[in-house]
Amino acid sequence: MKGFLMEHFFSGLTGTGTRVGVIDSGFNVGHKDVRILNGISFCNADQDSNYKDMIGHGTACIGVIHSKVPNAEFLPVKIFESELIATMDILCKAIYWCVEHHCHVINLSLGTLDESDSDVLKDACDFAYKRQTFIVAATSNDGQPSIPASFPNVFGVAGGKVNGKFDYFYDPHQKIQFVARGDRQRLSWLGGKQIFMGGSSFAAPHISGLIALIREKYGGITFNDLTEILRRHSLSQRPKLVDSSIYAVTGMSRPDVSIRDLNKANAPGWIEEAVIFPYNKEMHGLVRFRELLPFRITRVADVVGKRTIGKDCGEVIGGSESNLIIQQNLEDCLQYSDTLVLGYLDEISRIKKRDVLQESLELALKHNKNVYSLSSIANNQYERLCKAFEEKHLHYAAPTIDFATYEALTKTYDWRNRNQKPVVGIFGTGPQQGKFTAQLALRKQLKKIGYKVGQLGTEHQSALFDFDFTFPNGYDGHRSIQIPMDLHIPLLNSAMVGIEQLDPDIIVVGGQSGIIPHNFYKKSQSYTLPSLILLFGTVPDAYVLIVNSIDEPEFIQENIRVLESLGKGKVILLVFSDKKKIVNDTVHTVVNQPLCREEICQTILTLESTHRIPATEIISEEGKKKMADIVIDFF
Repeated sequence: MKGFLMEHFFSGLTGTGTRVGVIDSGFNVGHKDVRILNGISFCNADQDSNYKDMIGHGTACIGVIHSKVPNAEFLPVKIFESELIATMDILCKAIYWCVEHHCHVINLSLGTLDESDSDVLKDACDFAYKRQTFIVAATSNDGQPSIPASFPNVFGVAGGKVNGKFDYFYDPHQKIQFVARGDRQRLSWLGGKQIFMGGSSFAAPHISGLIALIREKYGGITFNDLTEILRRHSLSQRPKLVDSSIYAVTGMSRPDVSIRDLNKANAPGWIEEAVIFPYNKEMHGLVRFRELLPFRITRVADVVGKRTIGKDCGEVIGGSESNLIIQQNLEDCLQYSDTLVLGYLDEISRIKKRDVLQESLELALKHNKNVYSLSSIANNQYERLCKAFEEKHLHYAAPTIDFATYEALTKTYDWRNRNQKPVVGIFGTGPQQGKFTAQLALRKQLKKIGYKVGQLGTEHQSALFDFDFTFPNGYDGHRSIQIPMDLHIPLLNSAMVGIEQLDPDIIVVGGQSGIIPHNFYKKSQSYTLPSLILLFGTVPDAYVLIVNSIDEPEFIQENIRVLESLGKGKVILLVFSDKKKIVNDTVHTVVNQPLCREEICQTILTLESTHRIPATEIISEEGKKKMADIVIDFF
């Protein structure tokens, strides 16, 4: 309700007639839509008008304010040249200059814990106060009250998790009265570019923008009247604070090396036409999203007994017609491809009581076909066959993370060089929910709109979709990932830096199984460590949580709580498939039954009303579009 009231309060206001001074690192003129009235630099002994930003920090702050007051006039005052350090004397001169040039608001995304020269700074702030110039200052990111943010006639701002465009928290009894959005957000930067960063530096401009709007509405408003308006429209609960800010983007190591060249689990470029076998759950996504594959599927083969032979692949998975009819004879199919893509065969081997993987490898060798296997083939049992592939100059591969991959990634990409690209994570409350389907659907929608999407996948088949990095910790992951678990998070940290180097607009990462088990006191089939490793290794800003239509509300809420407590992101969407899970406790089986349209609508209404989070299904085009729109709106 507060957000609605504020939006109504500010309706039609654009900052017309207000002047905002931003004392910082200057402004980058690459952002042409900002109205610059005047500017100055105090960086040299002689003041000059060269306020060009060489860091990006000042440009980012002006960009945040401008998003709220597009018609305001800005006066960039440069006191930082190549690093964010300036003397107290220069800061005070800059404040006096802004007041003398009739600024209504001064933004100071800066401060100090050193109070040895606090008197001269307080005199400058008092001078602004008496001339009815409102100063907004960021506090220290570690929570310690810094000056001038803690001065009584300055609006001090801390960074927190605040979502609404006009939302903030205000408590006049605190030394630092405000909490505004300080988590990672889109910011203007050098060269007309945009990046994602967070911290109190970028929270203060939100308050500066709001004060400029109030100044436009009420003209010569006094300090006391302004504080009353701000108090009246504040959020009622203090948001969670953030404790990080990155002031500059550090250079990447070895920019000539792409992460795609270092990841052995990535898609092989040698596949042009492929036969897939068998047609199990992992292969369904290859057909459903085959337009995203970098190769063509020519044939699909499956084993007898599953009632799939002779049917269209799309029909089997409840999708549209694919014109791929499932064949029984794998050997006949191979003549129409250069590569055999093998899914998981251990269960089929157990039922048939023979090694179907070995048989399939031998068949590919016989017909001189390359092989890409989701199951690991790196063991002594298949050593002879691997040598045979090499002797015939044929390709064979499986998703693998070994020590060589770990060493290459961690030495090439320093995790401290994270460039803060926006990251959305796909997580779930349990196994077999469609998390990979959701990841591919989101990728497809975002690419359709025109976004460049970076992707990190944990399903073995992620590699076949040409993901930027595949970390195969799903089914059979203990064989595919051949490094100790304590190295998984550092490797993922470095992989994210490598993906950011490709300069995507957004990164989508997808998790495995569930986040927490249904019962902590029983052995759980939904082992949750892989999801927690992904959470800590990729640090998403937002989560899409896949739920089952039969999940208890308390269990869903507990998953939301764990995600938002352990990570730094927010659950922005609840998603479910068009299938309802029917549990048979007698024989310990789960059967999926289609949900009718009425049941889907009712599930959406129930989830949204219970958890106060948007919800959708992800099979229809409407549901996929809703998911993409919510992700875009959040960032």
